[in-house]
Amino acid sequence: MEESHASFGIYTVEFKQVKNLLVDPAGWDIAVKGFLTSQIRTLIKESFELVKNYCCETDQNPKFNAQPWYHFARMIRNCLSHNFRFEFRKYDKTLLPVTWSSRTIDASMDGKHLALKFFGYVETWELFMEYQRFVRNELI
Repeated sequence: MEESHASFGIYTVEFKQVKNLLVDPAGWDIAVKGFLTSQIRTLIKESFELVKNYCCETDQNPKFNAQPWYHFARMIRNCLSHNFRFEFRKYDKTLLPVTWSSRTIDASMDGKHLALKFFGYVETWELFMEYQRFVRNELI
C-alpha cells in the first residue's frame, strides 16, 4: 500500500498538502523559491561557519580573514542569517564597499533585501568553490 503521509517524530506531513501546493502555479513558485533560497542559505552560511570554526580550532584565522573574498562572504552570510536583508554594523560600514567577482556590496544596500539577481544560484556555487579552494590549498 502506498504511503499518503510522512512522519517525523510527532509531526506528520500529508502528501496531499504538498500536492495541493505544487499543482497551483502560485504555490509552486513559492515552494520552489523557498526551497532554492534555503539551499543558498545552507550552502553559504553553514560552509562559512564550518571553515571559520576549523580555522579557529587550528589557529588559522589570519589565513581565513586575509582571503580576498572573506568580507564579502561574511556580509552575505550575515545577510542570509537576517532574512536575506543586509544589516551592516558600524565595523562593516568602515569596510564598504567590498567587491568579489564583479559584485559589490556598498552602504546603499543597508536594510535592503538580497536580490537573487545580485547573488543568486551561480554566485552561490562560485563562492562555495572559493571556500573549497581555500580549504584544499591553504589550510593544514
